[in-house]
Amino acid sequence: MTNAASMDFVAKHTAPKFVAHEPSSESSALDTLNIDDILRLLPHTSEAVACLCAEKLVRGSLMNQRLADILLRRRDRSSLIVLSEGIGVSPFLLAHLAKAGSVDEARAIAACPNLSVDILTYLVARHDPIIDRTITECSGEPLPDAILEILAKRAFTDARLARLLFSRTDLKAAHRASLFAHASSRERISILNLANASVTTRPHAIDQDRLSALCSAIEAGDASALTQLLADALKVPFNLLYTVLGEASGATLALTLKGMDVPAALIRRACRWAKSSHAGMPGGVEDVLESVTPSAALWLASAILSIAQTEEPAQRSTTVATERLIA
Repeated sequence: MTNAASMDFVAKHTAPKFVAHEPSSESSALDTLNIDDILRLLPHTSEAVACLCAEKLVRGSLMNQRLADILLRRRDRSSLIVLSEGIGVSPFLLAHLAKAGSVDEARAIAACPNLSVDILTYLVARHDPIIDRTITECSGEPLPDAILEILAKRAFTDARLARLLFSRTDLKAAHRASLFAHASSRERISILNLANASVTTRPHAIDQDRLSALCSAIEAGDASALTQLLADALKVPFNLLYTVLGEASGATLALTLKGMDVPAALIRRACRWAKSSHAGMPGGVEDVLESVTPSAALWLASAILSIAQTEEPAQRSTTVATERLIA
């Protein structure tokens, strides 16, 4: 069966340097050709006709290694259709192109369902947002934990990737919780309930000295002191703290303060800058105050901070001409 998501990917993410629709007469003519005719036609025909052939071969379950090899040698959009399906392409070649092929080739391969761990690892190593989103959207099988971990880290600063991850059933509880800031209102309520369920038997100790200092800073309206206290308690740098606690609804700040046992009235005061435009937002400050325990809030805030660590900057890859590894 044709992978509809992969066809959609090729249509969206490749350069529009070809005719989008073939005349019906040409399409009908192709229907009368047999495989031998197509084998002779493919090396010499136009890109548009090659794309049409590739789609018809895939949809008709007629693609084989010989046909795939010819299309891959063209190195145009028709070859991307073949790569996005993976039919007739050896796993060794897919792995090679995922690691060292062009960006367009890697993006097409990312649309294949049921990729191996090695190929997924090569693809995410490209540090390409489109590849990350395509893997998340198109992978039909559960993704390996290591791949989900990488995608969840990147989703912390990529709202589109986060939304795609939320639609996956194999997303781990901690990863789902860590993306709280990008969650929809309904998803936030689900995450708050998940947090409560995750800490039902976890003991919770109150640090009275820290609590007194936090309350004093909030009562005094001393934002600098509050920020310093939170940075020291959470052991995170200031820039990361601002990124996490600056979430627009104020709910992440509320989670952090509730996890440190700050009374609700003082949490509302600390979050008042956000409540003017987000009052009553589902999954916002009020739901945090009313629906999660301090232990659950602490678990959720820790999950957010654990995934928020920035990745190593992606190294710029040099374009190297590689020999086609087509048998």
